[in-house]
Amino acid sequence: MTQRLLLFIVFCLTPWILSAQLSTVTSVQLEFAGNNGTTVTASATDSGNGLAVDGSINLSESIEYTLSITLFNGTNNITSEV
Repeated sequence: MTQRLLLFIVFCLTPWILSAQLSTVTSVQLEFAGNNGTTVTASATDSGNGLAVDGSINLSESIEYTLSITLFNGTNNITSEV
């Protein structure tokens, strides 16, 4: 289920990224900040065939999270281009 969440977010961003004619997105970092002070970080990187999830996302029940998304081209943060 957690990989489905990341894939859903990436799927939602893809048309937005493509229509904006941005630099190539080589990785995406997701940061979930919990209302209990915990932070969960997940990422996806370019596999040559699109973005691939770099692991699982493990969120706890009964915690509200705020999601921050950062887009990269190599080491360059291109989030502000969106």
